[in-house]
Amino acid sequence: MSTIVVHRDKPTQYGAVTRVKGHRAPVPKKMGRKENVLKAKSKRFNLIKTKLAEKNGNRNRDKGVLVDIGPSLHNSNDTVGALEAMDEFEDGASEEKEDCTLLGRHHELSSKIQELEMLAEDFRGKVGELTQQFEGLQEDIEELVLKCEGNQQNYWMALDALKEEKATVDRYAGFLANAEIENTLLRQCVPKEDQDAASAFSQARPGSY
Repeated sequence: MSTIVVHRDKPTQYGAVTRVKGHRAPVPKKMGRKENVLKAKSKRFNLIKTKLAEKNGNRNRDKGVLVDIGPSLHNSNDTVGALEAMDEFEDGASEEKEDCTLLGRHHELSSKIQELEMLAEDFRGKVGELTQQFEGLQEDIEELVLKCEGNQQNYWMALDALKEEKATVDRYAGFLANAEIENTLLRQCVPKEDQDAASAFSQARPGSY
């Protein structure tokens, strides 16, 4: 009875290989476009080991059994599956990163909104203070306007009184001018000798007679 010895080779970039003694491993075919893409992404295989293990249902990863973490490039379906799994893993990481980014943006926007609310509250307080000051200034202005109106009224009253006094002065000045004219006419009517006697009498000292 012949015994078949099975050798479990270590996983290579072409995937895990299990071969029978006496049989050579198949020569890998020339890599196509998909295989080149997979090879380019080989640096990220370590990041998706757990993802592929869960997807393939392998629970014996820690029991010394080889785990096919790099599907054979001879099977295009395995290659496509690996690419899809990698894309799914990257999409999940991208979504998680996007969620973290959105959460950070949410916190940042909430902080900005709180700052704006505080600024708005301060602005309302300052507007209230300015309104009170304006109302006080408005009262002062109204009081000054009343005083100005009162002073203006007093000015017009004083101006009217001045006009009346001027008219009175002009009237009495006319009376004085008329009296001087009458005095001149009366002097012309008195004879000269009488004027001299009257002048001498007015100039005589009391008690000289």
